[in-house]
Amino acid sequence: MTSDVYFVPSRVAHNRGLLQRFGTLIDRLGLDVVARGDTVALKVHFGDDGTTAFVRPQFARKLVDRVKARGGHPFLTDTCTLYQGRRQQAIPHLELALENGFSYATVGAPLVIGDGIRSREVAEVSVSGRHFESVR
Repeated sequence: MTSDVYFVPSRVAHNRGLLQRFGTLIDRLGLDVVARGDTVALKVHFGDDGTTAFVRPQFARKLVDRVKARGGHPFLTDTCTLYQGRRQQAIPHLELALENGFSYATVGAPLVIGDGIRSREVAEVSVSGRHFESVR
C-alpha cells in the first residue's frame, strides 16, 4: 500500500508563508469526508512542558475553519499519557494546552481530552501487533 505525501515549503514567497500555504494544501486536498452536521474530532498533540514539538494552534485553526465551512462541528482532542507528567490527567493536560496557546478563542473549537477526566474512559481494542494483542 502506498500513501501520498505532501510537502509545503516554509519559505515565504509572494507574501505567502507556511500558514497560508497550509490553508491552500487543505483546500487542494478537500474535506469530502466531512458532511454537514458531522461532529469531527481533530486529533492533535497539545504539547508538553518546555517543548515546541507540536502543531501550532494557528494551523489547527485553519483546519477548524475549513471543517466549519463544510458544515461540520469540529473539536480538538488529545489523550492522556501513561508516563508521569501534566498530560497524565485531563485538567492539568488542558491547563498545559492553554499555556501552549490552544483555546476556543485561538482555534475556534472546543478542546476535549478523549479518555476522560482521570484517563479511565477507555475501550479495549484487538490489534494484531508485534508486541500487543490488544490496546486500550
